[in-house]
Parts: sequence; C-alpha cells; structure tokens
Amino acid sequence: MTVSVSGRHVEISEAFRNHVLDGLNDLWQKHHMTPVEAHVVLSRQGHSFICDVSAKIGKNASLRCQGQGDKGYASFDNALVILTQRLRRHRKKIKDLHHHSGYDKNSSFSLYVLNGAAPEETEDELTNDHAAAIIAEVKTDIPLLSVSEAVMDLDLNDREAFVFQNKTHHKLNVIYRRRDGHIGWIDPGI
Repeated sequence: MTVSVSGRHVEISEAFRNHVLDGLNDLWQKHHMTPVEAHVVLSRQGHSFICDVSAKIGKNASLRCQGQGDKGYASFDNALVILTQRLRRHRKKIKDLHHHSGYDKNSSFSLYVLNGAAPEETEDELTNDHAAAIIAEVKTDIPLLSVSEAVMDLDLNDREAFVFQNKTHHKLNVIYRRRDGHIGWIDPGI
C-alpha cells in the first residue's frame, strides 16, 4: 500500500507523518482491509487546519473524508473518526463489492463543467467584472449500480451528487444530498 502525506502551505513533520501512518494502519488492520493507495493532505484555512483523506480500496471503490481542527493532529484525528464511521456503516457492502459483476461495467460519457455569466448581464457588466467563463470537458465513467450501491458510493466519497446507471433498467439515475441531510433520487425509469 502506498501512503502519501503532504501539506498545502503547511510543512509536514516526520512526527505527523508517523502519526498518520500509525492511524491508518490501525484502521486498516481493524477492518481487515488493504487499500491500494491512500493520500492525506493537510492544509491551513484561517486559524484552523483541514485534513483531506482519500483511499482507493479497489478497482472502482474509494473512500474520501475531511476533518477540521485547531491543530494538524486534531484535524487528522477528526478525519479518521469520520472515515471509521463510514467504514463501519458500509463494511458489509464494501466486502461484497468485489463480488458484484455489474460494478465494473462502465459506460463512458463526456462531462461538461460550465460556469459563465447570468443571461441578464450585459457585455459592459462582464468586462467590468473580469470573470471568465470556465469550461472543462473530461471523460467520466458512469457505473452500473443498484441504488443502495450508489448511496454507499455517495457516502464513502463525501459527494453532493452522483450519476449512475440503474441495474434494474439501465437508465441514468441521479442521487444527491438534500439540504436537510437526506438523500434525493431522480429516476426517469419509474
């Protein structure tokens, strides 16, 4: 397993690196898992520290969480608590993930990210604002999953929304996290 510990505008000490390695190794041994790779990034935001932890645990499965604290150690420990809760909640599903034959059948689609001006803005307002439109096009895989597997992926990767092909009818579905914390599901196949 490869573990990378880095800092964004923060210098990482050897003691912090050892603390991260010990915490992750204890977590993996406790849950009998061996991830392919893990990345820990510590950054400073104002007076607090933010620690992003992401781990690839299989071909199409990954975990991601973020912890915040007044010190680097506290932010990593908070991220580790969140990661432990997610692993405990989805442990059975993660173990069964490798047995699902449909999980690795992906469709590939283009993903467009657009961020431009509102239609009511005039050209003069755009030149004064100096905000350029951001357009990105990347290839992304749309996995073939059941709704429960998609919800698990949404939780494990701390996403706001997730697009997938439903196993029952092979149509595109969207699940998203609502403002009240519950999960919404858009299914045009119903």
